[in-house]
Amino acid sequence: RDWSDKGILGSLRIINKIMEYFTDVKFGEDSKSTLSKINKSIKEISSDIEEFKYNLALIKIRKLFEHIEESTISKDTGEKFLKLLSPFCPHVAEELWESIGNKKFISNASWPKFDEKLIDEQLEKIELVVDGIRNDVLTIKELAKIEKVSKVKLIVSPNWKWVALGIVK
Repeated sequence: RDWSDKGILGSLRIINKIMEYFTDVKFGEDSKSTLSKINKSIKEISSDIEEFKYNLALIKIRKLFEHIEESTISKDTGEKFLKLLSPFCPHVAEELWESIGNKKFISNASWPKFDEKLIDEQLEKIELVVDGIRNDVLTIKELAKIEKVSKVKLIVSPNWKWVALGIVK
């Protein structure tokens, strides 16, 4: 394979975004969606790390950050996120850990635990559908070379077609 610095630049961009976010973060309260996402992420990322699936763990950390970036989070959720990040970016996580007011080292902090009761699978499925629709709209916008979209009309199949699809699956 030929060497490409594309992956390095992508990693640098996400690390810089994380650093910017935690430098200026204002903590608040977690939404139900955020609590579900952080707990599900802890569960899955812990499993990925145990199974040496680091690439999958990093993808999940990135997706979790995308959610966090668009939400108000508690300090507890911020700390849990940094703990998940720390095996992959220990120096960055350590700096950010201190910047949000922690005195002890993140490397000495205990690994976060998840609460199964806070994981809302129905909510997770709904968000997947919404993300899929959003990505479809953005793809169509790009393919049609439309600069600004003022209105989107979604046409949804009648319920019987969804039932039929479920039977076929």
